[in-house]
Amino acid sequence: MKQPRIFVLLLFFLSGLLTTTTANAEPPEVAVSIRPLYFLVQDLMQDIGQPELILTSQQSPHHDQIKPSQLRNINQADIVFWIGSAMESNLQKTIRNLPKNIEAYPLISSAGLHILHFSETEHRHGNHAHPENTDPHIWLDSQNAIQMARTITEILIKHDPENKAGYQHNLNWLQKKISDAQAKIQKELAPLKTTPVLALHNAWQYFAHRFELQTYQGINADGLENLGAKSYLRLKRDIEKNKYRCIIAGPETNYKKAQQLISDSNTHLILLDPLGNDLSDDAGYEQFMLHITAQLKHCLDR
Repeated sequence: MKQPRIFVLLLFFLSGLLTTTTANAEPPEVAVSIRPLYFLVQDLMQDIGQPELILTSQQSPHHDQIKPSQLRNINQADIVFWIGSAMESNLQKTIRNLPKNIEAYPLISSAGLHILHFSETEHRHGNHAHPENTDPHIWLDSQNAIQMARTITEILIKHDPENKAGYQHNLNWLQKKISDAQAKIQKELAPLKTTPVLALHNAWQYFAHRFELQTYQGINADGLENLGAKSYLRLKRDIEKNKYRCIIAGPETNYKKAQQLISDSNTHLILLDPLGNDLSDDAGYEQFMLHITAQLKHCLDR
């Protein structure tokens, strides 16, 4: 009579052990290419796991080579999130050669994105051209960020169904944070919608479209470096006539040359980083967007 009872108790013990093991299953190892995506993934994995940022603040996603330590981190991941080859061209070969057990997801393929294109035949970064004129700076549209967050959540749940409730809770919380930030930005920039602004690298048209900056213009070339002499002189004349209130330079802009460009005008020059490399790793996406807004508003208000 005792043997069946012992057997039942053993089954109960093993069942409890299995349940405990499943509940405490390890979350996936996640590598993320650039900081704006890292902000999103970090919030979505809050209290569950910690993603790894691939590119440093000193690396351009367009042409700087991947370091051996970064390659090791990528190969140890279960999931790699990146924008796609139109953005991180330095990752393209690495991701193409990843083992089949690693899922590399280009978030530019997310459903529901608002995709913009460059007006020129191609948009170059040195020897790199964006295919089909696609503007890959999709994260600078806050609605695109929400769509990407939904895609990221789906992929995380697919790899880690035991933590589905946690991922879904984090997504709901993140969507609200981004929506609240978007409403605040719209309110702050509303009086400045018709204030002329020029970007020396056309990375900001998603931001301009989302927040209706009606007189935004961007140079469809690799900053000032690939701007021909005639185009440069024409631009300088426009600036001297105070056509623009604010000019946006980026981390790769020749800042001295940009200062010379505005030297005989009342135009203000501002340095904005579309990758958020001037923020700490523990910042959130909404902080990133509000940080950009505060800097731009200060430039336009002067």
